[in-house]
Amino acid sequence: MKKITIIGVIALSMLSLTACSSNKDTATTKVSQSEVNLKQGRFITSDNMYFIDIHKKEVMLGVAWRQNSLLTELGRGIQQNYLILEDKTIVGKDSKDGKEINVSYSFKSNNQLVLEFKKDWLPGVFKDSSEKDKLVNKSGSSLIFSSKSKKDYKKIKDTAENKPVESSEKIKYKSIPSHEKDKFVLTSEYTNYFRVSESEAGTYKIKVLSGDNILIEIGSSENSLDDIFIENMALNGEKDNLGYVSEGYATLEKGNIINLSGGTVEFQKQ
Repeated sequence: MKKITIIGVIALSMLSLTACSSNKDTATTKVSQSEVNLKQGRFITSDNMYFIDIHKKEVMLGVAWRQNSLLTELGRGIQQNYLILEDKTIVGKDSKDGKEINVSYSFKSNNQLVLEFKKDWLPGVFKDSSEKDKLVNKSGSSLIFSSKSKKDYKKIKDTAENKPVESSEKIKYKSIPSHEKDKFVLTSEYTNYFRVSESEAGTYKIKVLSGDNILIEIGSSENSLDDIFIENMALNGEKDNLGYVSEGYATLEKGNIINLSGGTVEFQKQ
């Protein structure tokens, strides 16, 4: 009789342990599933400057820019950076200058997403700003995003990308300095915009004379700033394995725009 009683107690204890284990697994599953659902969404900071669109492990981290006293850019838009979601981390490279982006993330119960920067990040679109130090996201600093519906996210993002720029903010284009018949040289400490004249039309070899991490964009008009040529260039780009080029070719026509971000570059007519 005693043997039967002992066996019964052991059996009840095992059932109790199994039930506790089952409840624990269910709770873990609920938390995990809730976080997964929260990850798949769209988030914007309160100043409508930073945007995040998360889909499974793919993340678009965007930053809004517009020409003002801080920036030497034309117009406005969203610099989109395509990153990867890893374990509690979002990583990748800046789409403009190729520098590393590394942030940790966490979620709050009120559908807010918090990014904490593990390394300094200055969005590449601001790299030529005269006040770029104020635009750096320092290591240890945070950004707080609120969840948005697909409709609201699109509306805010479209406004940041497409709202017309006031005429007072228009870029003043420089004429290309006087030069030899078949060659001209452009120098820029920050970003400068030059307009091509009729006498400068033709096909040119573009060669870096000095500088590294130079962004050169050539567009057919103010509305197309880089439809002819766009490259990150450096004097020793290929030799130093920077991923930049030191030479290129472009065909220029009257009215085209050259956007030179730093360095000294020679245009030799072919």
